[in-house]
Amino acid sequence: LQFSAAPKTSPATQTFQVLNSTGAGALGWTAATSMISGGNWLSVSPTTGVAPSTLTVSVSSASLPQGLYQGTIIVQALASANATNSPQTLPVFLLVGAPSISPNGIVNGASFSTNAVVSPGSIASLFGVNLAPGSLSATTLPLPTTLFGTQVWVLGNPVPLFFVSPGQINFQMPDEATGTAVPVV
Repeated sequence: LQFSAAPKTSPATQTFQVLNSTGAGALGWTAATSMISGGNWLSVSPTTGVAPSTLTVSVSSASLPQGLYQGTIIVQALASANATNSPQTLPVFLLVGAPSISPNGIVNGASFSTNAVVSPGSIASLFGVNLAPGSLSATTLPLPTTLFGTQVWVLGNPVPLFFVSPGQINFQMPDEATGTAVPVV
Protein backbone atom coordinates (compact mmCIF):
# COMPACT_ATOMS: atom_id res chain seq x y z
CA LEU A 1 0.00 0.00 0.00
CA GLN A 2 1.16 3.51 -0.75
CA PHE A 3 -0.01 6.60 1.11
CA SER A 4 0.86 10.22 0.41
CA ALA A 5 0.05 13.19 2.64
CA ALA A 6 0.69 16.91 2.73
CA PRO A 7 2.51 18.08 5.87
CA LYS A 8 0.30 18.23 8.99
CA THR A 9 -2.42 16.06 7.40
CA SER A 10 -3.32 12.39 7.29
CA PRO A 11 -4.45 10.65 4.08
CA ALA A 12 -7.64 8.67 3.54
CA THR A 13 -7.78 5.07 4.71
CA GLN A 14 -7.21 2.15 2.34
CA THR A 15 -8.51 -1.41 2.45
CA PHE A 16 -7.40 -4.90 1.50
CA GLN A 17 -8.96 -8.33 1.81
CA VAL A 18 -8.02 -11.60 3.48
CA LEU A 19 -9.44 -14.50 1.47
CA ASN A 20 -9.38 -18.26 1.72
CA SER A 21 -8.26 -19.23 -1.79
CA THR A 22 -9.16 -22.90 -1.32
CA GLY A 23 -12.56 -22.21 0.17
CA ALA A 24 -12.16 -25.31 2.36
CA GLY A 25 -12.71 -24.79 6.05
CA ALA A 26 -12.59 -21.64 8.13
CA LEU A 27 -9.51 -19.45 7.81
CA GLY A 28 -9.04 -17.58 11.07
CA TRP A 29 -6.33 -14.90 11.06
CA THR A 30 -4.63 -12.14 13.05
CA ALA A 31 -3.12 -8.92 11.72
CA ALA A 32 -0.38 -6.78 13.24
CA THR A 33 1.55 -3.70 12.15
CA SER A 34 5.25 -3.01 12.31
CA MET A 35 6.88 0.36 11.63
CA ILE A 36 10.36 0.26 10.13
CA SER A 37 10.69 4.06 10.40
CA GLY A 38 8.92 7.02 11.97
CA GLY A 39 7.39 5.76 15.20
CA ASN A 40 3.79 4.61 15.66
CA TRP A 41 1.93 5.93 12.57
CA LEU A 42 0.35 2.76 11.09
CA SER A 43 -2.78 0.88 12.20
CA VAL A 44 -5.02 -1.89 10.86
CA SER A 45 -8.57 -2.81 11.83
CA PRO A 46 -9.85 -5.36 12.64
CA THR A 47 -6.87 -7.25 14.04
CA THR A 48 -8.57 -10.66 14.08
CA GLY A 49 -11.24 -12.35 11.99
CA VAL A 50 -12.30 -15.17 9.72
CA ALA A 51 -11.90 -14.96 5.94
CA PRO A 52 -13.34 -13.46 3.85
CA SER A 53 -12.57 -10.17 5.60
CA THR A 54 -11.92 -6.57 4.61
CA LEU A 55 -9.26 -4.80 6.64
CA THR A 56 -8.93 -1.02 6.88
CA VAL A 57 -5.47 0.55 7.04
CA SER A 58 -5.00 4.01 8.56
CA VAL A 59 -1.95 6.20 8.87
CA SER A 60 -1.56 9.07 11.31
CA SER A 61 0.92 11.38 9.63
CA ALA A 62 -0.19 14.82 10.89
CA SER A 63 2.67 15.04 13.39
CA LEU A 64 5.37 13.48 11.19
CA PRO A 65 8.04 15.59 9.49
CA GLN A 66 8.42 15.40 5.72
CA GLY A 67 9.97 12.18 4.53
CA LEU A 68 9.45 8.57 3.49
CA TYR A 69 8.21 6.12 6.10
CA GLN A 70 8.05 2.34 5.78
CA GLY A 71 6.04 -0.24 7.64
CA THR A 72 4.42 -3.64 7.20
CA ILE A 73 1.18 -5.40 7.98
CA ILE A 74 1.63 -9.07 8.83
CA VAL A 75 -1.41 -11.32 8.40
CA GLN A 76 -0.98 -14.69 10.07
CA ALA A 77 -3.37 -17.63 9.80
CA LEU A 78 -4.38 -19.26 13.05
CA ALA A 79 -2.67 -22.62 13.61
CA SER A 80 -6.02 -24.39 13.37
CA ALA A 81 -6.44 -23.18 9.77
CA ASN A 82 -3.50 -25.29 8.50
CA ALA A 83 -2.65 -22.56 5.95
CA THR A 84 0.39 -23.26 3.81
CA ASN A 85 1.19 -19.67 2.85
CA SER A 86 1.18 -17.97 6.22
CA PRO A 87 2.25 -15.42 7.27
CA GLN A 88 1.73 -12.88 4.51
CA THR A 89 3.52 -9.52 4.72
CA LEU A 90 2.08 -6.39 3.09
CA PRO A 91 4.58 -3.53 2.70
CA VAL A 92 3.25 -0.04 3.47
CA PHE A 93 4.88 3.21 2.32
CA LEU A 94 3.97 6.70 3.52
CA LEU A 95 5.35 9.81 1.83
CA VAL A 96 4.75 13.01 3.81
CA GLY A 97 5.10 16.27 1.91
CA ALA A 98 5.29 14.59 -1.48
CA PRO A 99 3.94 16.22 -4.60
CA SER A 100 0.48 14.94 -5.36
CA ILE A 101 -1.68 15.44 -8.45
CA SER A 102 -5.33 16.12 -7.64
CA PRO A 103 -8.00 13.74 -8.98
CA ASN A 104 -8.86 14.96 -12.50
CA GLY A 105 -6.00 17.43 -11.94
CA ILE A 106 -4.59 17.45 -15.48
CA VAL A 107 -6.71 19.68 -17.68
CA ASN A 108 -6.70 21.65 -20.92
CA GLY A 109 -4.68 24.81 -20.22
CA ALA A 110 -7.04 27.06 -22.18
CA SER A 111 -10.33 26.09 -20.54
CA PHE A 112 -9.33 24.30 -17.30
CA SER A 113 -12.20 21.96 -18.11
CA THR A 114 -11.85 18.34 -17.05
CA ASN A 115 -14.06 17.44 -20.04
CA ALA A 116 -11.86 19.17 -22.62
CA VAL A 117 -9.25 17.20 -24.54
CA VAL A 118 -5.57 17.83 -23.83
CA SER A 119 -4.28 17.50 -27.38
CA PRO A 120 -0.72 16.59 -28.37
CA GLY A 121 1.35 19.78 -28.54
CA SER A 122 -1.16 21.82 -26.50
CA ILE A 123 -0.73 23.56 -23.17
CA ALA A 124 -1.91 21.54 -20.18
CA SER A 125 -2.37 22.58 -16.57
CA LEU A 126 -1.70 20.24 -13.70
CA PHE A 127 -3.25 20.93 -10.30
CA GLY A 128 -2.22 19.41 -6.98
CA VAL A 129 -0.25 20.01 -3.78
CA ASN A 130 3.47 20.43 -3.08
CA LEU A 131 4.18 20.59 -6.81
CA ALA A 132 7.00 23.17 -6.51
CA PRO A 133 8.76 25.08 -3.70
CA GLY A 134 7.40 28.43 -4.99
CA SER A 135 6.06 30.22 -8.06
CA LEU A 136 8.19 30.85 -11.13
CA SER A 137 7.52 31.50 -14.82
CA ALA A 138 9.84 30.51 -17.65
CA THR A 139 11.81 33.45 -19.09
CA THR A 140 13.79 31.72 -21.85
CA LEU A 141 13.19 29.92 -25.12
CA PRO A 142 13.30 27.09 -25.69
CA LEU A 143 11.22 26.45 -22.59
CA PRO A 144 13.11 24.70 -19.78
CA THR A 145 12.25 21.17 -18.68
CA THR A 146 13.28 22.03 -15.11
CA LEU A 147 11.88 25.13 -13.42
CA PHE A 148 12.44 25.90 -9.71
CA GLY A 149 13.72 22.32 -9.30
CA THR A 150 10.45 20.94 -10.67
CA GLN A 151 9.90 18.62 -13.63
CA VAL A 152 6.90 17.00 -15.31
CA TRP A 153 7.46 13.76 -17.19
CA VAL A 154 5.12 12.54 -19.93
CA LEU A 155 5.74 9.21 -21.63
CA GLY A 156 8.98 8.90 -19.66
CA ASN A 157 10.48 12.21 -20.84
CA PRO A 158 10.66 15.68 -19.23
CA VAL A 159 8.40 18.23 -20.94
CA PRO A 160 8.71 22.01 -21.45
CA LEU A 161 7.41 24.10 -18.53
CA PHE A 162 5.72 27.52 -18.74
CA PHE A 163 4.97 28.02 -15.04
CA VAL A 164 5.31 26.19 -11.71
CA SER A 165 3.82 26.85 -8.28
CA PRO A 166 2.93 24.77 -5.23
CA GLY A 167 -0.60 24.20 -6.57
CA GLN A 168 -0.33 24.48 -10.37
CA ILE A 169 2.05 23.66 -13.23
CA ASN A 170 1.53 24.72 -16.85
CA PHE A 171 3.39 22.56 -19.38
CA GLN A 172 3.42 21.59 -23.03
CA MET A 173 1.98 18.19 -23.83
CA PRO A 174 4.42 16.46 -26.22
CA ASP A 175 3.39 15.77 -29.82
CA GLU A 176 3.93 12.04 -29.16
CA ALA A 177 1.17 11.99 -26.51
CA THR A 178 -1.53 10.38 -28.64
CA GLY A 179 -4.25 8.01 -27.58
CA THR A 180 -6.78 8.24 -24.80
CA ALA A 181 -4.36 8.24 -21.84
CA VAL A 182 -0.66 8.83 -21.20
CA PRO A 183 1.41 8.53 -18.00
CA VAL A 184 2.23 11.87 -16.33
CA VAL A 185 4.68 12.03 -13.42
